[in-house]
Formats: sequence, structure tokens, C-alpha cells
Amino acid sequence: MLLIFSTFPSKKEAEAPAENAVKKGLAKCANIFPCSSIYKWKGKIQNEKEWVLELKASEKKYAEIESLLLKSHPYELPAIYAIKAERISGKFNAWIRD
Repeated sequence: MLLIFSTFPSKKEAEAPAENAVKKGLAKCANIFPCSSIYKWKGKIQNEKEWVLELKASEKKYAEIESLLLKSHPYELPAIYAIKAERISGKFNAWIRD
């Protein structure tokens, strides 16, 4: 299972690709939560409130999810990355892989 992450400027902007990924069967589950981000962009330190989109999906779906996020993402340079889950409960893993 992969946990695929991306940040968005608003909850509403994170919800659209989340729903799209789940409806299309690319992700089994989406979580959206607020965060504070501090980063350097174009020479200036930014301190922003953002929304994190976390998608739970099988590894074979990553390329399609990345493409979906890139097509609709409002940021010039969106952060899209995945972390492989090393330990997953059996029944939950079976559901993700189904």
C-alpha cells in the first residue's frame, strides 16, 4: 500500500481530486487535514495554512493518481509524493488491494 500525499491551499481544492480518485477506483480512501507549512519559494520564506490530501492506494495506481493530481492541481509546483506502508493489518491490506 502507498500513502500518497499532496498539499492544497484550501479544503475545497483538496476535496475535488480526493473524490475523483476514489470514484475512479484509483484510491480506496482519502483523508484531508489542515497543516501549517513553512517553505522558501522564489527567494522568500512563506508561512501558509494548507490542507494535506492523503490517498491510500495500491502501488500499481501511483502513476494514474499522480497524473490526476497534476492535471487539476492549483499550484505551479505541487508536492506529490508517496510513502510505502511497511506494516498493514491483514484485512485492511486485502481491502486496499481489492
